[in-house]
Amino acid sequence: ATGTTTADFLRGMDATHNLEQAMGLIRGHDSKEQALKAVNTLIKICDNVISNPSEAKYRSIKKSNDLLRRRVGIVPGALNAIECCTETGRREAGRKTRHEC
Repeated sequence: ATGTTTADFLRGMDATHNLEQAMGLIRGHDSKEQALKAVNTLIKICDNVISNPSEAKYRSIKKSNDLLRRRVGIVPGALNAIECCTETGRREAGRKTRHEC
């Protein structure tokens, strides 16, 4: 048994569906250059979450951050994609904490 509950599986399916929708919006953006900046930022944020799972600062984003708004906020779906990544990181960190107790 992997320890994954039905609820965990369904939340993962929701996150996957939401990420797919967000990426579809990014792909459809008029400016390829802006879309690529948004995706590169998404990759960096996801890499930070994966590389530093125990550090809470990588599992949240400040939507008010000026640089984030300039790079990501102008591309529909990009903030949603980042939220999927950080939410998954928070969920995974919580699961690890529960298993360690």
